[in-house]
Amino acid sequence: MPTTSEDVRTRCDHAWARVRHRLLGLTDDEWRRQPGDDPDLGLRRRLDVLAAMLRDPRNATLLGRAPGAVEPKPAADAGEAVAQLEAAYAEWRGHLVALDDAALRVPVGPAGGEYAGGSRLAFALHVLDELVGQGAAIGLLRDLYAAGVDPR
Repeated sequence: MPTTSEDVRTRCDHAWARVRHRLLGLTDDEWRRQPGDDPDLGLRRRLDVLAAMLRDPRNATLLGRAPGAVEPKPAADAGEAVAQLEAAYAEWRGHLVALDDAALRVPVGPAGGEYAGGSRLAFALHVLDELVGQGAAIGLLRDLYAAGVDPR
């Protein structure tokens, strides 16, 4: 039977594989497309938000790890956006691999603000939830683009 830490990594890897699969064939035109007048609605913004969330230095702090050295920056094109997202997921996964079941039960502590008493496991599940939610938004935007639907 897998450990809790193995289960968390497996679920995150599964969600990541779905997101990564949905990004196959992403073009610069599709990546730049902005449905409506709000720049926050396009794929460009979704990919930047997801990469920043996975690479947030706070993740490392809340999981009792040293923050990564790379600060996320907006991508210049679709290929760079996907590469940044891949690097961000690798960093997130590196934090998860370092945690065993006992470490996942530790509270996140004062850096967690109002969630200070929450466990590292709860935080990891929150990030997984964000990965799934952002992945769904990415998938929807790609489906609309492929169908030629302009959701304005």
